[in-house]
Amino acid sequence: MTYWHMQLHPDDKEWERENELLEKTGLIGCASSNEAQANLFNFELKVDDIVLIKRGSIPIALVKVIGDLEDVDEDNFHNLDWFRYRRKVKVLDWAKGSNQPKFPAPRGTITKAIDKKSKSYKYIDSWYRSLLNEFYTEKDGLKLRQLFVENFRMFKNLTINLTYPKNIEGETPPIPVIVLAGINGTGKTTLLRYLSEFAEYIYNNDDDKSFVDYERYDNKQKLIININHDTSYKLTDKNVKSLSPSVRYFKENILYIPIDQSIEDLKTIIVEYLEKEIWVNEKLASKAYSQLREYINNIFQELDLFIEFDSIIANSKNKEIFFRNKNGDKFSIDEVSTGENTLFAKVLYLYLNEIKNKVILIDEPELSLHPSWQNKILKVYENFAKTNNCQIIIATHSPHIIGSAKNEYLRVLTFNDENNIEVISEFSEGYGLEFSKVLTNIMGMKETRTPDVAKKIGKMWGLLENEDYKTEEYKKLYNYLKKTLGSLDQDLVLARLEIAKLEASNA
Repeated sequence: MTYWHMQLHPDDKEWERENELLEKTGLIGCASSNEAQANLFNFELKVDDIVLIKRGSIPIALVKVIGDLEDVDEDNFHNLDWFRYRRKVKVLDWAKGSNQPKFPAPRGTITKAIDKKSKSYKYIDSWYRSLLNEFYTEKDGLKLRQLFVENFRMFKNLTINLTYPKNIEGETPPIPVIVLAGINGTGKTTLLRYLSEFAEYIYNNDDDKSFVDYERYDNKQKLIININHDTSYKLTDKNVKSLSPSVRYFKENILYIPIDQSIEDLKTIIVEYLEKEIWVNEKLASKAYSQLREYINNIFQELDLFIEFDSIIANSKNKEIFFRNKNGDKFSIDEVSTGENTLFAKVLYLYLNEIKNKVILIDEPELSLHPSWQNKILKVYENFAKTNNCQIIIATHSPHIIGSAKNEYLRVLTFNDENNIEVISEFSEGYGLEFSKVLTNIMGMKETRTPDVAKKIGKMWGLLENEDYKTEEYKKLYNYLKKTLGSLDQDLVLARLEIAKLEASNA
């Protein structure tokens, strides 16, 4: 990618109409008075180059050149587009006012950013990369793009796309975190298991047309590889089938964490990590403890935990691990709650074992977690994916996790009219929905209340529709619901408003 930074102003240095120029004309331009500047603009600036428009050190906008050079007659100059030489551009982003840091190279009308180590290049590159889909990466590592299942158990001709929509460069990068949701029976767990065993499955099923498209980088060149039966094996010199290199790579970089997997307990994870830091990496014990404490705190900062790692004390039999709460009270690892133990063990397993560059399949990460943690755990996994160049696919029943997933992360398995499973992946709303709406709008529940209460509320509204709100039956039903649910329940509030409206219209 080629970057430039450029100032747009006539001789009047107080012009300050860059925003208006870009909004109304979509043009950038250069006068003919300075030959060196004109040559840069005319001959070196190319279509698809990225240009930071500035006013001194104040950034204005980031634009992409989309048109070839135009040379206009002086009669066509205007007060706004005052320049002879011009290019059509597309505005990629506007500077965020006072929140945008100052540009480090305030001087110069048009300059090509050549040195990748320079502050100006890094400034433009950082801004531009931030506009690409989040977590876009050019590191080696497995990323799934698409899965097609021809015929496996409940799945018939099922396609799941695992990429973003096109970004500003027309690319569709893989999504870092995918959340699989759906009612019971739609096969979320089955799909994770199928993916984890796909290499062997496709190798052993000659007629199956299923495939996986995945992405990886080799010598900094992006490769999109399709695995199907025809590409799943190679023949050795003795005409013996063996897994092909692309399938072997896929198989080696899939990690499946099922519900019932016995992950190393928290004590083992912490002890082994500290022993490696102290004995292998030759760090002082005090420094290793301090780093682990900071490490754990940073990992779980999204969760507002009230405990943190304290120390390890060795005795004649084993090593005892201690935590402490925010009051400084010290307690054994055995006193950590089930939810805290599960949370620490599953996430620290990934971090402390340095799991990188892989696809990680996690089944129901919400188990044993308090709802307040379920609401935040997805951000912890999202941070892990970003930090360690991984792609994480989660199957969940938790409305808290589903409601915290960005719309583009969500994939909902559902039954179509032919009673086959299909995937819904385009959501205009989902992220941040109230949990009751997650249950009804996304997870397919018809009612979020207990059946008995739902039935009584339905009956109450039926009486209201017939304007029978003065009957003993209605009063008895309303009083029961008021006592059970409280007078501020949404349905009861709406019922009172409906009665007021009816009485006003009948007055």
